Amino acid sequence: MMRLVSRFVPSVTSIIYHGDKVARAEIRRKFMPKTKDAVSPDFPIVVTSYEMAMSDAKFLAHYKWKYVVVDEVMGKANFINF
Repeated sequence: MMRLVSRFVPSVTSIIYHGDKVARAEIRRKFMPKTKDAVSPDFPIVVTSYEMAMSDAKFLAHYKWKYVVVDEVMGKANFINF
């Protein structure tokens, strides 16, 4: 998935939102600043699994997402290179 992002939108920052609870908190702190209005243009593309999104729903619900794409392969294939 990350290679696809790099290929089609190389100017946009993307991150993998995965790992244990502490790692995900650090990702949110570093790369996902809280905004009051919406996700800003500088906000990264966040690649995660359905399970991670559901696990951190209370944190992720803070953002007004413009688009959500669920990558089911991420949870099942352990980061296959596309």
